[in-house]
Amino acid sequence: MKIKLHFVLALLCFSKSLFAQLPDGSIAPDFTTTDINGQTHHLYDYLNQGQPVVLHFFATWAGPSWDYLQTGELQATYEIYGPPGTGEIQVFSIEGDDFTPYEAIYGIGNDTQGDFTSIIDHPIIDDASLGEIYQISAFPSVMVICPNGYVYNSFNPWASLSEIMQIAWSCSSFMPYSDMAIYNATITGGCEGSPNLHLDFQNMGNEMEGPFDITITVGDVQSTITYPYTLDPYATGGMDFPLNDITDGQLVLAEIALTDDYMGNNSISVIYNYVEPIESTSHLHLDFTTDEFPSDVTWNITDAMGNIVASGGPYYDAFTNIQDDIFLPGVGCYSFNLFDNSNNGIDTEELIILASIDDWGNGAFFNYDGTYEYGEIHVPFIVIEEVPFAITGFVFNDLNGNGIMEFNEPGLGQVEVSLDGLITLTNENGGFAFNDVTEDNMSISVSYDAVAWPVNTTPTSYDLSLTDATSFFFGLNDGVPFYDVTLFAGGDIPYICNTTSPIFIAVSNNSNQPVNVTLSALVDPALVVVYSEPAFTTLDNNTSVWELTNLAPGSITYIQLYVMTPGEEYIGTPITGMVSMVVTDMNMNEVDSETQTFAGEFYCSFDPNDISVKPEGATDQHYIQNGTELEYLIRFQNTGNYPATDVIIECALDSHLDFSTLEIVSTSHAGQLNFNAETGMLEFVFHNIYLADSVNNEPESHGFLRFKVMPLNYLEEGTVISESAAIYFDLNQPVITNTVFNTISDLYFGIDEDLASFSVYPNPADDRIQFNLSAFSGKMNIELLDATGRQVKQLSTVASERAEMNVNEIPAGVYHVKITNSNGNSYSEKVVIK
Repeated sequence: MKIKLHFVLALLCFSKSLFAQLPDGSIAPDFTTTDINGQTHHLYDYLNQGQPVVLHFFATWAGPSWDYLQTGELQATYEIYGPPGTGEIQVFSIEGDDFTPYEAIYGIGNDTQGDFTSIIDHPIIDDASLGEIYQISAFPSVMVICPNGYVYNSFNPWASLSEIMQIAWSCSSFMPYSDMAIYNATITGGCEGSPNLHLDFQNMGNEMEGPFDITITVGDVQSTITYPYTLDPYATGGMDFPLNDITDGQLVLAEIALTDDYMGNNSISVIYNYVEPIESTSHLHLDFTTDEFPSDVTWNITDAMGNIVASGGPYYDAFTNIQDDIFLPGVGCYSFNLFDNSNNGIDTEELIILASIDDWGNGAFFNYDGTYEYGEIHVPFIVIEEVPFAITGFVFNDLNGNGIMEFNEPGLGQVEVSLDGLITLTNENGGFAFNDVTEDNMSISVSYDAVAWPVNTTPTSYDLSLTDATSFFFGLNDGVPFYDVTLFAGGDIPYICNTTSPIFIAVSNNSNQPVNVTLSALVDPALVVVYSEPAFTTLDNNTSVWELTNLAPGSITYIQLYVMTPGEEYIGTPITGMVSMVVTDMNMNEVDSETQTFAGEFYCSFDPNDISVKPEGATDQHYIQNGTELEYLIRFQNTGNYPATDVIIECALDSHLDFSTLEIVSTSHAGQLNFNAETGMLEFVFHNIYLADSVNNEPESHGFLRFKVMPLNYLEEGTVISESAAIYFDLNQPVITNTVFNTISDLYFGIDEDLASFSVYPNPADDRIQFNLSAFSGKMNIELLDATGRQVKQLSTVASERAEMNVNEIPAGVYHVKITNSNGNSYSEKVVIK
């Protein structure tokens, strides 16, 4: 038997993000939070003082987070430019994962790479809500908040000190920024009277705003309402507006009548969809099971005026059954409003049921089965009967004997339930209800066929004077050992090349007996098993084995098997695996088994790059003259099957080039040049390029970098200038381009053949240099040039003479003698002066 469990993709600890965090230029959400030492920090207090703020988001379980901090770049930024140093900036590290226990920061437990307080001294904050409002989807993530409130993250997640400070120093001063936004509009009610429009506002600017007007347009009718309050930066507010004479399917437009710096979020529209309301009592019962994202789920019930009269969530325990009895304040129109922060609904095989507890059969008027995604759902209903107090519950077949009614355990109908002698029978779902009861009631009990149900897994009666509970569950079991162990393996995981990725495995003991499980996982030969949490019992090549003993009824064991993925050579190859389990009872008898195969797509960006140079040069030696400017073109294309987040080009300029003349001519995408003018190392970073792959978008899969540079002056005849480049796609190994080269040859280009007979002697020289010009005619110009091409001495003469040049005052070294005839042709010869 299988259960459907899905695990969060965000747990994949990429050092490059699959999905962007808050983009550059966003206004930073304000926050006030407390670090692990009890110090309170308010973001805009620092910004208003003109200090940029560095936010580093990490997860204690993520290896890349630990590895990044081990580089010391962030710590050095704090020590040099933070409060211990110049005090120019503030630095915070934020543990941003919902499910990480607090003690993991100190290296305690299984969800941690080590003691993070041992490698960083700056403030550490344990606040997952900040990761949500800053839309963090990968760890580590680093961003700089400038004093003007803007977010900048134009560097890779492994941000260096220089990258961080380059952005911090480029921050403009604090400037007023006005941006009032409508971010939510819902229409509720309508089952009696007029429906209600509820609007939510947020001040996205850095100045106080309000009061302001809002225009509401319904069809051709426009009205104006005033929001009478002021909102601090990033504060939220809301108000309601009754919609008179609105018809089903009509569009409602709300617009802030305020001119601000960003008008794109000043209006919002919503369509009114009328739903025939359900009749109910004032006693409701909510029953659902959380999925792997319990903190996403909230709900409330609003009355006809939009007032919240009941609410619940967010929740914090995954795969946990929630039972809520709700008593509404009276008859009238209400709306049940269900919200999911991730806009993907509740991913579970169980139902979300909101039922009316009444004498009409416990009618469920909202029933969600997880088959569609949602961000929010609104269900109107009418309370026609007020129930001040009720006692409810279920009688169920407790298959696994754990005393908890679970989704695969059916209710038992026609079972007699007694409340102080008042008797009712359970309905077909096992439910029962006693309405209009009083506080004088003393006991509740069940009567059943003890032959058919010899084992009760819960009490069969309760003393009401000893409990405040209003819901009771009675579990019955037929006394037969029941074995049902379910296996989940794999999950919808994209395998990204050259990363460490987890494979999720879960074993759920739904039996009514403890069991032992031998679990084995065989992963694709392309993967390399690194480690698992909890640790495997044995590892043989790519087969991992876990011996799980004495698993209690109702327990779930989660395993994360971490594997290293291969490189781009596996593009297009499916990654497969198989997980098997053998289940035995306490006497080692096999009672259950299952095998599951899983497969995942292998994604990788790939780069078949090249480099070219203009001019190419003459002949196969690519001859060029001294003084010829060189222009290089580096091209790249993503021929993988997955977009490339970042592309980095590295090129070490040849030592015969004049680094001071480097000029970027053009690029295919915006990027950042990092150039070391001393070593000639050129790095060009295309950060967040999101270069399309050729499989899905060939025209957008190309990119290039074009730059030009001059050779040094008067290079020696035959000097070779060569260039190649390394191009990095995300975390792939660099692909090295071809090598292009040029050869310096002034001889090859327009030189009279007789110039080659020009001679210099003595060589080496220490006093005078003599030149034999007997083979020439006409005027000649002779120059002595140093290694940089600077003229040291010059001599004009006539070719019929023997000429000499006094060099006794010239510093020792290597020089060039350049001779130029009356036709402008030239030739150079190296000479050493002692």
